Amino acid sequence: MRTWLAGKLAYIVYIYRFFKRNKVARGILLNLLVILLILRLAVGMETTIRIVAMGAQLLFGMAFMIIQFAAIFLFMARSKTITVLPGETSVLTLDDYKGQPVLVDTMRAWVRVLQGDTAFKEMGGEPPSGLLLSGAPGTGKTYLMKCLAGTADIALHGIEGSSFRAMFMGVDVLKVLGFVGKARNLALEHGACIAYIDEIDAIGQSRGGMGAGQGQAVGMMGGMMGSGALTSLLAQISGIGDERPMTTARNITRSWFGLSPLKEGYVLFAGGTNRPEVLDPALIRPGRLDKKIAVDPPDGHGRREVFEYYIAKVKHEEIDLDALVGSTQGITPAAIEVAVQRDAVRMAWMEGRKQINFRDIAASIIEQHMGLPNEISDLPEDQKWQVAVHEAGHAIALHTLRPDMRIAFVSTIRRGGALGFMYPVMKETTYALPLKSVIADIRVSLAGDVASNVILGERWTGAATDLEHVRQRVLYLAWHGVFGGIMLGSEPTKEQGEKIQKFIDEQWEHTRRLVMANE
Repeated sequence: MRTWLAGKLAYIVYIYRFFKRNKVARGILLNLLVILLILRLAVGMETTIRIVAMGAQLLFGMAFMIIQFAAIFLFMARSKTITVLPGETSVLTLDDYKGQPVLVDTMRAWVRVLQGDTAFKEMGGEPPSGLLLSGAPGTGKTYLMKCLAGTADIALHGIEGSSFRAMFMGVDVLKVLGFVGKARNLALEHGACIAYIDEIDAIGQSRGGMGAGQGQAVGMMGGMMGSGALTSLLAQISGIGDERPMTTARNITRSWFGLSPLKEGYVLFAGGTNRPEVLDPALIRPGRLDKKIAVDPPDGHGRREVFEYYIAKVKHEEIDLDALVGSTQGITPAAIEVAVQRDAVRMAWMEGRKQINFRDIAASIIEQHMGLPNEISDLPEDQKWQVAVHEAGHAIALHTLRPDMRIAFVSTIRRGGALGFMYPVMKETTYALPLKSVIADIRVSLAGDVASNVILGERWTGAATDLEHVRQRVLYLAWHGVFGGIMLGSEPTKEQGEKIQKFIDEQWEHTRRLVMANE
């Protein structure tokens, strides 16, 4: 009861403090009182009451219309959010984040930051404002923030960046204010809160070009939405427009009832993206989301840890973890979870088995990359032969030219839009390669088309994707100055183009000799 009464009185104190510090508001209130006094002296009390009643009715009608309009806006401004509170049974901790021990150690240091914002202020400083997590989809950026909040025993309030988009001008700003306001309230209750925006590029894209940061649609009320949501978010991160006066008012009334004061909660803004290069510079400048953390796919040791973690959750036969780890370089934790807990279990159940095995997990990983198998029952023999020759060309070239890689799977069964495929993997985790490896990749991509030409006597369709890969890799070499100078535009110069065509012809000839040697 005391807490409830203190909360109600807090608003009265807040209004009093508002008029006390706001000269304009005091002037308006004083002018109204003077007008009422003049009316009373001029026309009498009864007429004054009637005028006031008519004015009140008019104001009520206008207020009712405004409230209706505001209610529609507030309804449209609702967004789907996630909230994780301390003490919940489903709370995750950093012990649940597998495959990235160095990243976990970094996050444990941030636990101390989240719990020590008061110490920062006692030293005369301020705690950091924000984190930016960048990494490929599925690397576990949102999962990492949940684990961080659980370990620090604080709240997390999360939202997807696209949820800030709105048809009507101004609704996106309301969504930002509502999201940040909820995070601040949680911080007041629990000491600190992480305000996390997943896919933050949907709202934080650079305002120098068209996109989410600049506005995608013309509202029904007219005019471009502009960058109102991003501008509002930037102001909130910088601490402009926070609710500290209201917090002070609450603490005054709480002191009247002997209640402990509310501490100014620490809100750590965090964003996740797989496109950090498109973010507005104002969003990632010092003082905002300036602490950048890369969340990469796990290395070999990390993949083993993630596989062990998820395999332990399901019934399974003896599984060759070395083979799995060696065949899945670059795979994300999310892909491992889906492969083991969803797809592998589904495959085992469809075959009437109670446990998953190595074959189930391997097939699940291939299914993720290439799609479901969809064999063509009436494929003519000459076309079957062509698919086999094409994939064999790729396989021979990779085996010969890339000793640092091995062939995990080769298939002539249609998956997705491909009649066949070869799935190579690195033997060891690799972070940088010599340019000669890119040239070898070009020959591997050409080998399917070359093999059809050499073995079958003519070129066939089905090599368009391979040739596009060749084009991309050649442009990659051009960007590195292989063909003279640095490529400044999206296309090479005329002189570079002539060198590139000569280079491709040479690679075709090298690949032709390789295929003929292994005919």
